[in-house]
Amino acid sequence: MKLFTSYRIFFFSLFIAFFLWFYVRMSSTYQRVISIPLQVVNLQEEHAVVSELPAKIPVLFEGSGRTLLGLEYVYDVKYVIDAEQKDDFTIITSKYIENVKLPGTVEAIAHAIPSRDTLHIISKKWITKQIPVIADIEVSCAPGFVMVGGFRTIPDSVDVHCPVTLRDSILFATTTKMQLTNVSADKEVDVELADMLRPNVQIKKTDVHVLIDIQPLGETVMENLPIKLINVPEDVNVIVQPSTFSIKVRGGVDFLSSLRRDSVYAVIDYSMEQRFGNTQPRLTIIAPRDMSWSQIAPSRFNLVRLDAEKLP
Repeated sequence: MKLFTSYRIFFFSLFIAFFLWFYVRMSSTYQRVISIPLQVVNLQEEHAVVSELPAKIPVLFEGSGRTLLGLEYVYDVKYVIDAEQKDDFTIITSKYIENVKLPGTVEAIAHAIPSRDTLHIISKKWITKQIPVIADIEVSCAPGFVMVGGFRTIPDSVDVHCPVTLRDSILFATTTKMQLTNVSADKEVDVELADMLRPNVQIKKTDVHVLIDIQPLGETVMENLPIKLINVPEDVNVIVQPSTFSIKVRGGVDFLSSLRRDSVYAVIDYSMEQRFGNTQPRLTIIAPRDMSWSQIAPSRFNLVRLDAEKLP
């Protein structure tokens, strides 16, 4: 017990000695380069800086150790550039030591700025625009199931704050990446908005609720679907034979049960067929994106001029 007390006295005495030594050292005067935040003020109304500027400016300070320590970690000290309502100008930081702003109670001297950086300061008017949200989700369904209708996001759009010069180039916001595998039922997931990864673009981080419609995979045959001829000259009277076709379609069972017949049809571009001299016209199938198709019947079609013999 007596030995333990002796150790406590020894370490306490050592701490007091170190504290007194540190206090004396911190009272001495030193010079030290400290990087301080850069701030641009007095911009034009609704303007913001769009040029790339350093976050901090190195400054050579002189003061007591305690003061220098406070400048680096405690005090509100900045290198302030007055834009004077201008939207495009340059400044050599080392020529304006007076731009270093210290709190009035801090006893320190800003001697110099070691770097001779030339800053090009450009400001532009900022606007707020609304852009749609796109879910960046990869879905792999279990065998016998299919995703229908894409992703439904809540909210479906967000506000983005950006310079007016970027207004036409910022088209949408995406969510963070997510992968779902072996999905066999409807899913509801929460994801965050991804960073825009562009300078001078601000978007409020928010959670996005995504709804995913998963349906059992079904298959059916649609018969007597129409074929439309397009780009036929006014002086040409032509028809396609046969005038209808059948097709096997695949998709979600609920989707197929509500599929409208007029949403699936075929197109033959007359001008393209004539340009390339095709002997057999090709069908272009027009159908909703949430289905696939195969086995078109019949396999061959012909164009027939009503005022002439059958076209080759």
